[in-house]
Amino acid sequence: MRPLILVFLWAGIIFAQYPSLLWTADLQSQCYGSPACADIDGDGFDEIVFGTYFDDEHAYALNGEDGSVLWRFDVGGGPLDAAPVVFDVNGDGEDEVIIPASWGILYCLSPAGEVVWRYPNSDYIECIDSPPAVADVDGDGLPEVIFGAWYGKVYVLNGEDGSLVWSNTYCDTGYVQSAPCIVDRDGDGALDIVVAMFRGDHRVYALRGSDGAVLWTFTADGYMYAGASCGDVDLDGRPEVVIGDYAGKVYALNAEDGSLLWQTSSLGYYIFAPTTIADIVPSSPGPEILCAPAQYFGSDVVCLSSAGDSLWSFHTDGEVDRGAIVAEIDDDPDLEVIFGAGHYLYVLNGEDGSEVWSYLLPDSFPIGNAPIAADFDADGDVDIFCIGGRGYSDTIPNYGRAFAVQAGPGGGATWTMYRHDRYRTGNLMGGPAKVVEGKVSVPGNITIAAAPNPFNSLCRIEIFSSTAPERVIITDISGRTVATFHTGEIVWEPKNLPAGVYILSAVVGGKSCTRKLVYLK
Repeated sequence: MRPLILVFLWAGIIFAQYPSLLWTADLQSQCYGSPACADIDGDGFDEIVFGTYFDDEHAYALNGEDGSVLWRFDVGGGPLDAAPVVFDVNGDGEDEVIIPASWGILYCLSPAGEVVWRYPNSDYIECIDSPPAVADVDGDGLPEVIFGAWYGKVYVLNGEDGSLVWSNTYCDTGYVQSAPCIVDRDGDGALDIVVAMFRGDHRVYALRGSDGAVLWTFTADGYMYAGASCGDVDLDGRPEVVIGDYAGKVYALNAEDGSLLWQTSSLGYYIFAPTTIADIVPSSPGPEILCAPAQYFGSDVVCLSSAGDSLWSFHTDGEVDRGAIVAEIDDDPDLEVIFGAGHYLYVLNGEDGSEVWSYLLPDSFPIGNAPIAADFDADGDVDIFCIGGRGYSDTIPNYGRAFAVQAGPGGGATWTMYRHDRYRTGNLMGGPAKVVEGKVSVPGNITIAAAPNPFNSLCRIEIFSSTAPERVIITDISGRTVATFHTGEIVWEPKNLPAGVYILSAVVGGKSCTRKLVYLK
């Protein structure tokens, strides 16, 4: 028993130094749109970009190593309610920052914070509270910028110059506040767009990416503020769309046709925040879904199984406005759930929802955004960034402060922007929702059989498809490849690998099918 005791003591010594405050940056208002990080200036450190609310109303880029301001861009008035996305949209080899101002202008900014283009070129459109996505939705080989607006509108712009590809109105009494979720819903190689209606007709819309034609709709019991997450929830090789509504329910829809896979009963008064998909409970088949239903006092963060059953719940006295993220912060095979609620930043064990730690922001700044998790100062530790403050449109002065907190030794998955990626999938693991642009070949159905699973020494794997798999890889939870095969019949013996969750991915004709493997050793 002595070695075991020493292991636990060593783990306690490691975590005794976390969380610790890395730096702060004072602002003039709150951030409700959530941040993103990337090394936009090529200095070897991530920069953190975000927008602020009333009384500040600027887009910011902070240096990740110390919180100093790289640049601050004046959007010309009005709050910034939507999260930015960072990507090279014009093919110049540098990442641009795409960020909307709520008063009706979307900006494309250079790494130096200068305007590359804006939409519209002059004047403004409807209010934009929808976090933009970036993807090649029209099949021209170049990225487009996709976002929603008030009065039920969706816009698609060419990333190279901001010119309009198409825009449509879907419900003129509603508002598209949600981030567009980009998914290849039917495996045809073309990307589709999923948005949700706040007020109006309470519908989820699946739109053809090339022209905005309605592919299907689903009517929820309540309206929906935040966007959907997407991924292969039921492990059938095809993606599902998962979303919460103001009736307090979570719905899982088959992405190909919008049919209902399952729905929960009401989990609370309403669900404002988006759902998150991640494989966080090793003993549960399929990925799990996180949601944050508001209660009479505070909020619950609830972990649902792939069948919609509650696996665990964590109550907090504050509101979880923009949802939870998932990352690996303590250098073990398991994932952590991270979110802000009230004045606290929380980290939970993904497996059972137990608290790893909570951090009270100095001076009690309430958090109104989803955090991000990455190594901002390149020291090998994972850091968490969030913003606290006040940003109302009344006469009381607003205030804000950005916080970077050292979270743990890391070594695995990170979460660098709102909804995880530029497709706004809200999905840590990817799978069919992790689209590969430019792939047009469509293989037959892919099925993976793995037995026993969970297993102790070896797992027999068989892949059924119309053509032979091009590649079969097994990765650990951090994404590191641990085994590669080129056959559909496999006997996998991990031997020297640690026990934990592994992901098998079979690639057939450019399409990937995934399966979770649980090695018990």
